[in-house]
Amino acid sequence: MRDIEEFQGFPTPTQATPVPEAFFSEILPQLNSVAEIKTFLVALRRIRSRKGAIRFVTGSELTNAPELGELSDSGAPELVKRDDGPQEAVQSVMAGFVRAGVFLGVPLGDDDVAYFVNDSEGRRGAERVKAGDAALSPQPARAQPEEPPSQPGEIFRLYEDTIGPIPGAGIAQELSEAEQEYPAIWIREAFQEAAAQNARRWAYVRSVLRNWRDRGRGDGTTQRRPAKDRYRGGEYGQVVRWR
Repeated sequence: MRDIEEFQGFPTPTQATPVPEAFFSEILPQLNSVAEIKTFLVALRRIRSRKGAIRFVTGSELTNAPELGELSDSGAPELVKRDDGPQEAVQSVMAGFVRAGVFLGVPLGDDDVAYFVNDSEGRRGAERVKAGDAALSPQPARAQPEEPPSQPGEIFRLYEDTIGPIPGAGIAQELSEAEQEYPAIWIREAFQEAAAQNARRWAYVRSVLRNWRDRGRGDGTTQRRPAKDRYRGGEYGQVVRWR
């Protein structure tokens, strides 16, 4: 690690980017350079934070990403030469990820490339773009402003406003742990989902948060099925009581 100013620690609570478990078991052991690790994490964060049903990151967006720093100085010789510029470095690393099936690449009209995570949501998005069902601007989208972090203890207020008085120390401990684990916007929207579905129970809110953590929040479609169809037979079927 280069000499940097002393890190003061992560704020609590803080925004988080879910990383698929398969990255640690199947991809990370095969990576040979800091350039690959940095590029994967920045690309994943950019994709996950993009708004809309089709989430991607462009090569030009990665080239200009300040999070990557001096990428050309941190790559393995066989992947990124030291005399390569940022664009060549990003292209080299991302091309390797596309060949390996980690990301999907869809060429854009100005010699740029849109990259999608190779999961169910990313595959649907890439296929829609290839089929002409959805158009992407060749220019990279502006970075979305980060949601402000919640104030400490906000989850307790959300619980009381949505569900009612906190019944005991056990639930209070779970709420405290959830506030540490999940982004503030996820917690707010999970409680909103519980209220909208008339499922005002912590078990429901907790299941929504875990589902978003494990499977991602993207739907990849332009229309959502009615709530009863989405939840009656799915993961929340045993949680929600339908009238």
